Amino acid sequence: MNKVKAEVNSTVEENEKWEAQAKSLPEGWVWENWYDGSGKLYAPGKTASYFLYDRATNEFVHPATDKWFFWDGYIYVETFEEFQRFAEAWIIENILHVKG
Repeated sequence: MNKVKAEVNSTVEENEKWEAQAKSLPEGWVWENWYDGSGKLYAPGKTASYFLYDRATNEFVHPATDKWFFWDGYIYVETFEEFQRFAEAWIIENILHVKG
C-alpha cells in the first residue's frame, strides 16, 4: 500500500474512487477522489470539472491557465484541506460569480 493511499483512506481498494460534497459550495459540487490520491472537483451533474489534483506530488491544474502548479508554491497551502478551501473559494468567485 503506498503512502498516499494510506493517508487518504486506509479502507479504499485499488482502482476505487469515492465522492464527497464540497464543503463551501452548493449541493451537487463534489470532490471525486481516487485511491492513488488523485481527483478533481465536479460541477453539479458532472457537467464540468475543475482543479484536477495529485496528492502524491501536491500539484493541481488551475482552471484559469490549464497548467499544473505545486500548491505549496502557488497558493502557499500545506494541507489538502487548505487546497480544497482555496479551490472552492475560487469557484465561488470565478464560476458562481459571488463576491465575498
